[in-house]
Amino acid sequence: MTIDEERDAFHRALGLAIARWANVEVALRNVFLASLGVYTPDDPRALSIADPAAAAFFSVMSFRGKLTMTTAAIRVSFGNGEVSRGWDNLLKRLKLDGRRSLKRNDLAHFSVSYNEELAPGRRYMLTKTPWNPTNLRLYSRNDSPIYHLEDLLTAENEFAEISREFGIFAARAQQQKRPRRSSPGG
Repeated sequence: MTIDEERDAFHRALGLAIARWANVEVALRNVFLASLGVYTPDDPRALSIADPAAAAFFSVMSFRGKLTMTTAAIRVSFGNGEVSRGWDNLLKRLKLDGRRSLKRNDLAHFSVSYNEELAPGRRYMLTKTPWNPTNLRLYSRNDSPIYHLEDLLTAENEFAEISREFGIFAARAQQQKRPRRSSPGG
């Protein structure tokens, strides 16, 4: 692989990984809408019904906050039944423990570096930006991850898997009956 080919492959993989993360957030929005019973992807008119909920979802800035809000909506809508247990199992299986959203942040905020002495496929890398106070707080001098081309390709695949799984869950959750609840005071 020439240096130019590697540079192009690296930047392409970086862009695709970040774009895949955007798909993760949209798919999580769909899970949130499904938990409210307003996710109907086959009916374009339904989007207007879901607009306020989608706006509320995207007003939460952190992925962790969006995930917590979605989990709470699932609990309120479905109780502790099969849908909630399925959601918990999905989160465990996907290992959404905060590290994957941190990886997305790294991809968006680290700097591209180059070292011509390294092997092809490893000459371009993402490293923490030393002057970014967030990076200084998250990583010590020696424990900061470095992302090479293969890591970006792995991240893209991981993010695509999360998005796909969220999409499947949203479609299934939308079809589930919600338990009846008595009205407050009645």
